[in-house]
Amino acid sequence: MIKNCLDALTKARSRARIRSSIVLPPLLEAAIADNVHDEHADFVRAIKDGLSADCYTMFSCHEIQGILDFEQQLSSTWDDFEALVSVEWGDIRSFVDPRLAGTLLVYSMRMSMLVVRNRDKRRLRDAVMGLVVDKDLLDYRDLLTIASLAYDAALRIGADPKTYFRRAIRYATADRRQLLETYLDSPSHMKSIESMGCEAVESEFGFVYRLRFD
Repeated sequence: MIKNCLDALTKARSRARIRSSIVLPPLLEAAIADNVHDEHADFVRAIKDGLSADCYTMFSCHEIQGILDFEQQLSSTWDDFEALVSVEWGDIRSFVDPRLAGTLLVYSMRMSMLVVRNRDKRRLRDAVMGLVVDKDLLDYRDLLTIASLAYDAALRIGADPKTYFRRAIRYATADRRQLLETYLDSPSHMKSIESMGCEAVESEFGFVYRLRFD
């Protein structure tokens, strides 16, 4: 079973980079038009290149249509993760580096959106399991932001979010478990996506969660 888990994480770690179709505001686009090369234009160009290099991020993962191969493999392997003993979980956590932890966080965000888009309760498990695999490598603010999306997604389709969270956090580290339990026990307004700086909108891609910048 642990081999299946490591295989799924290996595929997630080596996932193909998917270019983003992000468009800069017209004012910034104008700054790099006509092959201008000065300090300002080069700075804006570097920003654009960085943003468009890979859309598997919290800012642009909503652009991806369907399920990616590594996402499907992860989703089909959670039974094996849940069957691991404590020592094996230690092996799993030692395998997860910061980059892979970030990928799992975006995976959780993507699965939360798919819960609502497809009214699919099965994706709730995916969303919350993606939050408990790493060894406390994630910034707690990012972690709670994405946790709020999974919680919100469950409410939107009439599911009990605490049931899914409490099942998943049994496998988290002690610190991660305490963080998520504190989140679950907090007042409703503190668990809202608005309190975490997010919003839910209908877009050309369907239902999406977005990070706000106001």
